[in-house]
Amino acid sequence: MTALPIIAREDSRARMAERLRAVLPRAPKTVLLIQPLQIPDEKIDVAMAARKRYYCYPPYAIGLLKTDLGRRGYDVRLIDLNHHVLAALQDRDPATTGPDDIRDLWQAELRRGLACQPDLVGISCMFTMTHEVIGRMARFIRAEAPGVAVVAGGVHVTNAPEIVLNEIPEIDALFLHECDTVFGETLDFLSGRADAQVLRQVATRDGDGGVMLLDERHAPEGAVLDSAPDFDALPLGDYSAAGESGVFRFWRPAGARASASLMHRGCRARCTFCSVRHFNGPGVRGRSVGAVVDEIERLRDERGVTHLTWLDDDLFYEPDKTLAVFQEMTRRDLGVTWDASNGIIASAAAAHPELVEAAAASGCIGMYFGIESGNAEILARIRKPSGLKHYLRVGELMAGHPGIFTRGFLIIGFPGETLGQMRDTVRLARDMALDWYTVQLLTPLPSTEIYHEMVEAGLIAAGSLNTEGEGYTMFSVREGERQRRRETAGTASGLLDALDPAWVPGPADMSALWLMIDFEVNYARVADQRDPARLRKLRAFLADVCDRMTLDNPLPNLFLGLVEERLGDPAQAERRRHAARGFHDASPYWRTWFERLEVSV
Repeated sequence: MTALPIIAREDSRARMAERLRAVLPRAPKTVLLIQPLQIPDEKIDVAMAARKRYYCYPPYAIGLLKTDLGRRGYDVRLIDLNHHVLAALQDRDPATTGPDDIRDLWQAELRRGLACQPDLVGISCMFTMTHEVIGRMARFIRAEAPGVAVVAGGVHVTNAPEIVLNEIPEIDALFLHECDTVFGETLDFLSGRADAQVLRQVATRDGDGGVMLLDERHAPEGAVLDSAPDFDALPLGDYSAAGESGVFRFWRPAGARASASLMHRGCRARCTFCSVRHFNGPGVRGRSVGAVVDEIERLRDERGVTHLTWLDDDLFYEPDKTLAVFQEMTRRDLGVTWDASNGIIASAAAAHPELVEAAAASGCIGMYFGIESGNAEILARIRKPSGLKHYLRVGELMAGHPGIFTRGFLIIGFPGETLGQMRDTVRLARDMALDWYTVQLLTPLPSTEIYHEMVEAGLIAAGSLNTEGEGYTMFSVREGERQRRRETAGTASGLLDALDPAWVPGPADMSALWLMIDFEVNYARVADQRDPARLRKLRAFLADVCDRMTLDNPLPNLFLGLVEERLGDPAQAERRRHAARGFHDASPYWRTWFERLEVSV
C-alpha cells in the first residue's frame, strides 16, 4: 500500500491546486450530496429492516454543507439513499425481496438524483462499514454520468484516506474532518472566487500512483458552528418510521416522530479506541443556547418532530451552557422528549447532578453512559475520563430519576484483557445497577491509538477495515443479532469452563464470553428486581427485544414472563413463558446454553 505523504502546508498548495483543477470541475454550479446506504445490499436483512432495526438518522453533515453552499450561491440537491431504501422495505415481502431488489431501489433513486446533471457529486461516509457501499455508488455514478466529479467526506474518509483513494479509483478527492466551510471554499477556488490559500483538509492522488494530502485544519466555530442544517425536502418526521433514530424507541411516547440535533462537537476525552478526537480535533466547541433551542423548535413546528436524539459525544461539556439549554427548553414548553443515545461521560454527570435534574425536567427519557470496563487498569490504559467512583456515583444518581431509562456501554476484548478483568466489568455493572447494558466486542477503527497498538502487536493487519464477520455488525446490527447468527451456525463453545482469571481470551473465545457477560449484567439481575418502576422499564424494553429486535429467542421471553408475573399479569406471564419453552425446545443451541447458564425454562 502506498505510503501517505502529508504535504507541507505552503510550498505544496500550488501542487494541490493543480491536481484539484485536473480532477474536479472548474466553476461548478450544481452539487448533488448523498447519504448512502449504511451497509451493502446483500447484507441487509429485509425482515430486520421491516422491524426498523437499522439506523436511520437524518443526514446532518450534508445538511450543514447545503446551508453553507446555499449561502455561496450554489445549487445544492440532497438525496438520502439510506432512508429511501429502508422506507421502501417497510412494505416488502422478505421472502421475495433480495439484494437485487435493494440494489434496484437505491440505483433508481440515485439515477433520479443525477437527472439534475450535477457538476459534482459528494458522498458522506461516516462509518467504516460504509466503505464498500460508497465504492459501489461511486462506480454507479461514474457509469451513469461519466463526466461528473465524485468526492467523499466524513469520519471514515478522514480515518482512512489512503485506503479509500487506493481502493475506490472512481472517487476523485476527499474532504477531511469537519468541512462546513472548507468544502465551499474549495468550490470557490475552482470557480475563481478564491485563491489557493483556502485549500486545506483535502486529499487526492498525486498523478503518479501516490496520495497527496493537505491536512491543515479549520474547525468551525462562532456563527458557522451555530448554523442549522438545511434538509431541503427530506421527510425528517418520517425517519423513525423507517429505522432507528436513537436506541430508546421502546421508552419514547407512543407515535413519537424522532430526529436529531447537535449541541457540542468533539469530546474532552482521549479514549484510545475512539476516532472522535481524530475527526473533530482536540477540545470541544459548543453552539449558542439560542441556536440549539431554536433549531429544536423549528424541527417541531416545521417537521413535526416530537422526539430528539442528541448526536453529541460530550453532551455535558460546558455545564453552565448545557444547563441553560435544558432550562430554555423547559421555559419554552416545547413538549419534545429527548435521549442521549451517543453516551454521556459519567464523571461529568457525577460532578453536575443539576444537569441530570434539568435534563429530566426538559424531556429526557433515556441516557447512555460510556463505561467500557470495570477494571481500573483497563480504564487507565484506554484513557477513560471516568473512574470506578464516578460510575458508582452515576448509578446512585440515576436511581433517583426513574423516568429516565439508563443504559451503559461495555466493551470486552481489549488487547491483553484477562478473564478476571472482564469479571470486574460484570461486578461494576451489577453494582452500578443501570437499567440495561450493551456489551460490545472491541472494534478497532483506523486512526485510533488502539488500532495502531493492535497492528504493532500483530493482532490485526495494517489497512484492515474490520468490515467482515463479527466486527462488521457494529452500529447497525446489535450484538443480539450477532448472537442470532451464531445460534444459526450452531457455534456454542465450552470455553466458559475455563475459570483462570489470568486467562487472556482470544478472538475465537469471544462469542461464548459475550453471551455469558450479557447474561450476567442483564438477565441475571432481573430475578432480583422487585421495584415496580424498574419492572415497568424492563417490561417495555424486553417486549421490544422479544417482538422486534431478536425474534425466537427464549432468554428475553423467559425473563419477560417473570417481569409480567411481578407486575400482576399472569396471562401475559404464561404467554411469554410458553414462547420461551417453544424456542428453547426447538433449538439445540439454546438447550445447551440454558444448561450451562443453569436457567430453567
